Parts: sequence; C-alpha cells; structure tokens
Amino acid sequence: MSTEERRLAAIVFTDICGFTELMGRDETKAMALLEQQRALLKPIINNFNGEWLKEIGDGVLISFPSAVKAVTCSLEIQRILSHNSELTLRIGIHIGDVIKKDGDVFGDGVNIASRLEPLAEPGGICVSERVHEDIKNKPEISTAFQEEQLLKGIDKPIKVYSIFTQMSSTPTPVLTQPQQETTSPKSKIPILAAGLAIGLLITVFALRTSPEQGIVVEPVFYTGERIPIAIADFENNTGDETLDGLSGLLITSLEQSNYLTVLTRSRMYDLLKQIGKPDVDLVDEKIGREICHRANINSLVLTSIRQFGELYSVDLKILDIEKDEYLYSTNVQAEGKKNIPGLIDEISKQTRISLAEKAEEIEKSQRDIASMTTKNLEAYKHYDLGQKAMFAIKFDEAKKQFLKALEVDSTFALAYYNLAYASQWNFESRHDYYIQKAVKYIESVPDKERLYIRAQSIKYSISRMPIYEEIIDKYPNEKQAYFEIGDLLYHKDMVDKSIPYFEKCLLFDPSFEYAIQHLGWAYADMNRHDDHVDLVNRALAIYPKHKTYKNRQFNAYRTAGRFDEYFSLARELENSEIKILNPDQIFGDGYLVLDDYKNAHERYSILLSDRDTELTGLQKLKEYSIYRGDYEEYINYSDRLLQKYIQEDKRVSYVNELASRAFTLVFTFNKKKESNRIIEEIKSIFNGEEEDIQFDNLSLFRRIKLLDAYAHNGLWDEIDESKLASIQFSDINQKRYTALKYQLDGDFKSSIKFSLRKFRS
Repeated sequence: MSTEERRLAAIVFTDICGFTELMGRDETKAMALLEQQRALLKPIINNFNGEWLKEIGDGVLISFPSAVKAVTCSLEIQRILSHNSELTLRIGIHIGDVIKKDGDVFGDGVNIASRLEPLAEPGGICVSERVHEDIKNKPEISTAFQEEQLLKGIDKPIKVYSIFTQMSSTPTPVLTQPQQETTSPKSKIPILAAGLAIGLLITVFALRTSPEQGIVVEPVFYTGERIPIAIADFENNTGDETLDGLSGLLITSLEQSNYLTVLTRSRMYDLLKQIGKPDVDLVDEKIGREICHRANINSLVLTSIRQFGELYSVDLKILDIEKDEYLYSTNVQAEGKKNIPGLIDEISKQTRISLAEKAEEIEKSQRDIASMTTKNLEAYKHYDLGQKAMFAIKFDEAKKQFLKALEVDSTFALAYYNLAYASQWNFESRHDYYIQKAVKYIESVPDKERLYIRAQSIKYSISRMPIYEEIIDKYPNEKQAYFEIGDLLYHKDMVDKSIPYFEKCLLFDPSFEYAIQHLGWAYADMNRHDDHVDLVNRALAIYPKHKTYKNRQFNAYRTAGRFDEYFSLARELENSEIKILNPDQIFGDGYLVLDDYKNAHERYSILLSDRDTELTGLQKLKEYSIYRGDYEEYINYSDRLLQKYIQEDKRVSYVNELASRAFTLVFTFNKKKESNRIIEEIKSIFNGEEEDIQFDNLSLFRRIKLLDAYAHNGLWDEIDESKLASIQFSDINQKRYTALKYQLDGDFKSSIKFSLRKFRS
C-alpha cells in the first residue's frame, strides 16, 4: 500500500563543485569524497534539527523546520568546509511543499532548491525570495539581491538572493542591508559611518587559517621595519571593464604608509619578465605567488569586486606566502559606483591595520584616493592601461591611453605627468607643456609624485638634483630617484659620477632595465669594458631570452675587443634551435669592426634574401659602404632604402634616412652641395608638403644628425630653439653647436672655450 506524506519545509540542496570532472578522472577519489561529505555533513545537520532526506548523485537533499535553521546550518557547513581544499559545495535553499511517497522525495520545494544551487558561487549559498523574507531581519545573516530568474520547470520568475559566507572558497561580503546607526558610549561616533563614504559598509575578520587547524585569531605585530607587500590584480566579477585597474588605486593608496614597502607596478612588470610571463594581463594568486617568491616578499594582497544591483562589494585577503595561510580577511561594500574609490580607501586602511600600523599614523598619512588620482573610473582605466604600456616600453600606446584618460578627466594630474614622461622618453617636444598641466593640478597627486612633477618642471635639468635627493631622503628605497640623478649626471658628461647612482638602482632592483642600459653606456664610456661585460651577463641571467640584452652582450664583447668570446657566442647562436638574434647580422658586425670586409659583405648579403631581414640587410650594407669609404656603393644602398620606405609608405623612416644621408654626405664624403640639396628636400617636407611629418617625429639620433648637417653646411638659422628644445638635455647640444659655429668661423679660441664648458658643466 502506497503512503504519502506532505509538509511545508525549508529545503536545502547541495552539490559538490567539480565532481563530474573528478569522477571521469579518478573514480576512486570521487567515491572517497562522497564518503567524506557524509561524515562531515551528517553531524552538522543533526545539530540543527535537519533531516537527511536523500543523496542525488553528489548532491544532498536536506529538510529543516524553518528557514533560519536551514540557513544557519548551511552557513556552518560552508564555514567548516572552507578549511577543506578538496570538498567545496554550492547550496540552494527554498521553502515549499515536500512530498514523501514510496521512499522518494519530490515537490516544488525540492525542484526550486535544486535550481537555485547552480546559481551560487563555489562555497556560497543562494536562496529564494520566500527564504529571504523569513531571515531578512536576522542581523547575524546577511543577504543581497542577485537577480530575478526564470528557473527551468518553474512557471513564474523567482527573485534570487545571495547569502554571503565569511569563509567561502571565494571571499564574499558579509553586510548587505544598511544597519541602524550604532554608536560608541564614549565617542558617540557612528561606528560604520566613521571615515567612510555614505552607503559604505564593512566587516573585518582577523584570522589565520590552515586545513589542519581551523581558525586561530592571531594578531600581526609590527617589528619596526618596513613590511614588504605585493598587490595582485583585482578579480573583477562585475563585467564592467572600467573596474579592471583598481589594484593600481590600492597600490597608490598603500604607498602613503611609512610602515609598508609596496611592490610598484613597474617592478612587478620587471618580475613578470623574469619569470617568463611578460604578456600576462592579470596577476592572479598563482602568478602573484611566483612574483612574491622572486622578489622575496611574504605578504600577498588578494582582492575581488562583485556587483549586486547597485551594491558593490570588495573582498580582500592577505596571504602569508611562507606559511601558505591567510592572515587577514576584509569585506567592504558601498551603494553606487561613485563610492568605489571610498571602498579602496577602506581596504587600504584595513590592510594597514592588519599589519599593526598605528591608527594615529594611518589617520595622519592617508588621503582619499580620489583626491590623489581621479574621481572618474573610466579615466583611471585608460591611465592604468597607459602605465602598463609604459612598463613594456610601448610609449606610443602609453601616450594614446593617457590622452584618452585626459579626454574623460582634463584635470587628471598623474595622467599629464606620465604623458610628459612618455613624451620625454620618446624624445618629443610636448614634455614641457604636459608638465605645466601637471603642475596646474599638482594638489591632486600623491606626495611622492608631487616631488617628481616639481623636478620635471625645472627647465635646467641639473637643477632638479636637490629635489631627487629630497625624494631619496623621504623614500630611501626609491630607485627611480637614484636613476634620475644618474641620468642627469651622465648626460652632463659627468659619467664617472653617474655610475654609483645606477649601481645603487640595481641594488634595489637588479632587473631595472633603464639602469642596466645606462650603466652599460657609462662603463663603456669610462673604458670599464670588463665591468660592462659582467653587467650584461648578469642581466642575461635575469632575462635569458631577452633580445635586447643578448644584443648588448655582443656589443659589450665587441667594444671590449674580446673577439674570441664574441665569435664563440655567435657560433652558439648560429647552432641554436632558437635564434634570439640573427646570426648573420652578428657575424657581419664582428667582421666589420675587424675590417674583414669580404666576410662582412657575405654575411650582410644573406640578410637580403629574406623578406623579414631585407631592410636590416640594406641598412647594414649601407654601414659597410661607409666603413669602406665607397661613395657609389653608399648611394646605391641608401637609394634602395628610400625606395623601400616609399613602397611601404613609411614616410617618417624616409625622412630619417634623408637626415642620416645629409649627415653622411658632408661628414664622410665631403659632399657639402649634395648634402645641402638633401636638407632642402627635408625642409620642404617640414614646410607642409607632408603635413604628418614634423621634426619631432624623427628619432633623436636623426634629429642630432640633421642638426649636425645644418651646422656643417652653415645653416645656422635652421638650428633654432624649438628644434634644440625637442632634444633631451638640449643645453649640452646648444654648447655643442655654439662651439662648432665658432670652429667653422675660424674662431678656434672661442670654440675651445665652449667645448671646455661643455665638459665641466
């Protein structure tokens, strides 16, 4: 005889994440996981007066007498399982009729709970509106509206809510509903509102967790030394691309601390190159761990952001790399996108608190992130992309992104400053304009960057040194300031004095690319060739497959005159399956320096046979003809290059070649009239025949060559301030051309005077 029992109950449906895949991969392990689930869940369910109805595959169907019991039991399950790396559940809950018949269980309550479960995050809980109504007034249970869903097999759409679990596998917020104002008896200050934007809510958990121990509250004590930390990229779960760069905001905010040493974005990029992942778009926990190991950093900050309607929720965990456990967990929420900068401020504050920085120090030093950057997140997105391009030495892309940021927020001082910096490294004349714009809005930048802007705003570069020294005094580990001083000294012909500053840079960051480059130049200029070789070999140990450093290695051996080693490396390159550089070019360069013209010509000619290397071959054969002093051959290769640039519509390259040709004709072959004709052609291009080609578009090398050609052709009117201003450290070049003019006029005494001033500055 069939029996039927019908009753109203809160139904819980669970499911093991990744079980199907595990079953296909390792059936024995999957079955063991089911046994583990039974052993862990049944005692918890019994403690909350729940009834284990049945197992459905890897899922479990459970009933409770009330929604509160169902939810609190589910929260306890997820809390306990947060320490189990193998067993992660999704849970769905609904109140409805449950029908027991002939040993089976079914009904709408069961169906809806089973449809809600897949909507939950791993380690999370989803409930129906009916459950939400029963628990919404319980302060210990936190919910947020997720969306209205039309569930399979259910006629009407159902409002779905998330219950946030503090210890789920994906950190989730804990407070959703605005609470009544709570005050301290002593201060009468609203606890939740203090220091936060309107609508901002926060819950913080200080904890240590491990699979074996569970939760142990253990404070982190400040030891007196700066604590190094790294910031992983935000995990953006909102679908809103304007929120992709929030980690940059957090880094900027945390850099205000005198107790933390925050891994900079540029340093992180260098480390990504070292671990062979320069093209990574997102630094997640896995890659963050690799970066921390490489940089000897023990604390990794992990963040994520999610959106529930107008509610934004930011989660943060601080990971102890050495112990492989979480030290701290924080959740902050805000209503409305405009309050997201306030979320970043609070996350920054809580991070500093977690590492035992004193509250009074935080209060004294922390500024609102929006006041130091921009209130417009769209502008910051482009700024963040521009910075990434800068780190990759893609200055044109960087400029494009900074300009987009400024289109959105024309007062964004940091964007102006970085645009100026990119322009400087691209040797463009707009540097001063952008710096003055940054100065105009200098109050809205962090303190450190304010000093850099002040330095860059000083016209005479050597006068910037006291400001860079002030930066070093305030920020002793600021490698960029050491580099800037070294760079100033180097370009002021105080090469020997520049070397210690570049070396100091590399003590802080052995992979600092600009410092490696400039120190290599300085060693070569001072004839410290063995030091130069050692430097590039150290750099190659960091970047073993980096084309630039491999090329510098060959240059170092060549300038040192160590040709046995040079050709030995060249043969290794030729026999290698992976050709970092073209071996024919390397052999040709070596033969050319040794005046072995036959072998040099043979190697360079091979480059002409491959379309990918044809341009390089023509350029190298042009150099070869200059070495030989063969005018006709030089003209032949230069003409072929010009024709290629015309065919490929490379007009700037075309003018670059003309500038180089004007210089070579007058200096190498004493063809002043022919050089003058080339200059007239260039002048006609600058005067508007090709409007998209300007003097500033030429490479620095070509601009200097062209100005030299102007000078030696007596065209002093062409060497005006605007052209000199577009050349970095133009005061040096001004003296250079003044000395040259005196020389050409026969005033050798004045020429010597100006030349000496150049070297003594």
